[in-house]
Amino acid sequence: MTGMSGLTRGILSLTIRIGLPISIIIVAIFVPSFDKIMALLGSLAGFMICIILPCLFHLTLFKGQLSTKQQALDWTLVVVASIISITGTVFAFLPKSLLGIRE
Repeated sequence: MTGMSGLTRGILSLTIRIGLPISIIIVAIFVPSFDKIMALLGSLAGFMICIILPCLFHLTLFKGQLSTKQQALDWTLVVVASIISITGTVFAFLPKSLLGIRE
């Protein structure tokens, strides 16, 4: 957003703030399995934003300064969080009957 005038930034910001909730509402109305989409976003984005990316950024930013233990811990967290994220994503799309849940 560098190089934009204040008015352009304000209009863009307002458009994003109004457009995002409206688009989510439209998707919720027209997509019958909206709960699956939210579960997908929760499992993927949640682990990605909270665990995986910070660990990878830490490894990248402090590459030569981290001890072997710190690197091992970061990589362990990345692998475990990735496995849990993939598992959550798979279970979000399995039919409820396979999970033993009655509808």
